[in-house]
Amino acid sequence: MRSILCVSTFALGLFFVPVVHTQQPATASAYLQTALASLNAASIQGMSLSGNSTVIAGASTEDGVFTAQCSTNGTSQLQLGVNVGPTAVNRQTSNGTPSGTWTDSEGQTHTIAGHNLMTPAAWFCPHVAIASILQNQSLSLQLVGTQSRNGESVVHMTVTASVPDASPASTLNQHLSQFDIYLDAATYRPVEFDFNIHPDGNALIDIPVQIQFSNYVESGGVWAPNTIERFANSTLELTLQVASATPVSVTAQN
Repeated sequence: MRSILCVSTFALGLFFVPVVHTQQPATASAYLQTALASLNAASIQGMSLSGNSTVIAGASTEDGVFTAQCSTNGTSQLQLGVNVGPTAVNRQTSNGTPSGTWTDSEGQTHTIAGHNLMTPAAWFCPHVAIASILQNQSLSLQLVGTQSRNGESVVHMTVTASVPDASPASTLNQHLSQFDIYLDAATYRPVEFDFNIHPDGNALIDIPVQIQFSNYVESGGVWAPNTIERFANSTLELTLQVASATPVSVTAQN
């Protein structure tokens, strides 16, 4: 039973140089712009990643390779070369409507529930996730402030869907779309994304997910995390060790 739960939580979702800043940004949007600048990724519209992965599904752990692509247009693909847990997660947006699928270890494809598609698709790529948030005019950004997290000083902000009223439906959509961003208070580089996923049949049950980024290195002219860890219910379920990160710029896409 525990193995099934671990597989489900993953399926629903699926460097470092000191930077000196003379003045702190005043708004959440300004912080995110500064974060992109600190990554040398102000013009980034997409990213391709590859490397090694470790998937933990209940009592099973398996190592393999991975490839991933993501774009600010809402498209993302994560392919894992393993035989446990989900082996692929794909998301896309058409005419403003997101959709997605995940593939299990038996090769069967499953549709991701709509209430699990309301947070950024590129959770494994901080550059693209932040750029897509800044480009989306339907989102509301709020600066929470400087906090201590995991023994480090971070700047915390939240991103939610802008809602027209305080009706129960609007309040639920705002909650389902909440995406918390934590930036290193010294470098302004992302160290963690937090959001919730939910069982297919119940949007009211929250399963907390944390994405942690560390060991930034320069790759393809940008700074990218060498280590990406995904936790569900505080349990590590996926580690990506990035060997190659190739950015796609505005010019390259035009």
